[in-house]
Amino acid sequence: MLIKIINFKRKSPRRPADLRRLFGYLFTPQMAAEPDLNRLLGPPELTHLVLTHRPWGEELELAANDLANQLDSYTREAGVCQRECAGQPGCKGIRSCLGTKRPPNWYTHIVFSFAPMSTPDLTAPPDTHKTPRRHFSPSANAVRIAKDALDFMGWSETQPAVFVVHGDKAHTHVHVVTTVPVFGGGVWDVFRFSRQQLFEIAKICTEAFELSTQTPMLQGYYRRWTNINNAS
Repeated sequence: MLIKIINFKRKSPRRPADLRRLFGYLFTPQMAAEPDLNRLLGPPELTHLVLTHRPWGEELELAANDLANQLDSYTREAGVCQRECAGQPGCKGIRSCLGTKRPPNWYTHIVFSFAPMSTPDLTAPPDTHKTPRRHFSPSANAVRIAKDALDFMGWSETQPAVFVVHGDKAHTHVHVVTTVPVFGGGVWDVFRFSRQQLFEIAKICTEAFELSTQTPMLQGYYRRWTNINNAS
């Protein structure tokens, strides 16, 4: 498994419109020439988010806009009354903190990619955590493994997140979009991970779920990837 944090450098802060376009891409089913390489392998899985529109067909754009607005609202509210004045004499309360600007990087896009030879392993990977299984599809198992890796990265399950599994490459991969601000916990410093740290986390999860891998090839991928070490 490979872990890639996508953080394109830009001069201006990210906007909800950027997030809407990202969701539009993630949700769009792209039919490939080979039936086994169609993009969507399952519906999006949401954490602490609610969809009132179907994320496909004519309602796709509405769903993307809805999710972007929810993540934006969470980001703004997460910063409420976490300043030094909170609870101190002279603090004007929550209302004085409303409207706090979003940080430049207020959400992150992470991709968890599985080696092509590990695709059959996603059908029924071992589960040392004894997680209650509601589904047995490779798509659901891929999300479950991605969540396990996120735990090693310090992700808080209180953060809203969207998981989308794609199969439009030779390897199954999970796209994760989640916020960086955390209620009561400041900011999730996800951009600090080095390539080597991400490789070690991926290695732990690969071994834990007994996934087939090609270690030399994975190392080569990491050398070619442009990751975001200490990006601002």
